[in-house]
Amino acid sequence: MHMLCILLQLLILTFFIPIFFVFLLHRPFEPQALAAASGLFLFLLLLTLLLREHTENRLNPLRENSPRPLGALLVFLGCGLEWLSWLMVTEQYHPDGRRGQMLVIVIKLIGPWLPAAVFFVLGMQLVWFGFRAWHGR
Repeated sequence: MHMLCILLQLLILTFFIPIFFVFLLHRPFEPQALAAASGLFLFLLLLTLLLREHTENRLNPLRENSPRPLGALLVFLGCGLEWLSWLMVTEQYHPDGRRGQMLVIVIKLIGPWLPAAVFFVLGMQLVWFGFRAWHGR
C-alpha cells in the first residue's frame, strides 16, 4: 500500500508539472487560475498523505497516530475559506452550480461583508485547529 501512495503522488506531480507551465505561459497570466490549480493538486497530495497514515494505522493498531497530515489538511482548508472570503469582498466570486448561486443571492441581499466575515472567521478557526493538530495538542 505504501508503494501505491508513492505512485499516486508521482502521478499527481506528473500531471501538475505540465499544467503549471501551461498556466505560466498562457497569456494573459491569471494568478487566480494558477492558485486554484495548485490548490487542487496540493489537496490531492494531502489526501494521499492521509491515505498513507490511515493505512499504516490499520496495519498496526498499536502505532501512534501522527496528527501532521490532518493538521496540514485543516490549514489548507482554512486558507481556502479565507481566500473565498477575499473573493467575496473584492466581488470576484462568480460561482457555477446551484449552491453557489444561492450564495450569490445571499450576497446580493445582505452584501458581501457579512458572509465574507463568516467565512474568514471559519477559515481562521480551521487554521488554528490545524496548527494545534500539527503540533499534536
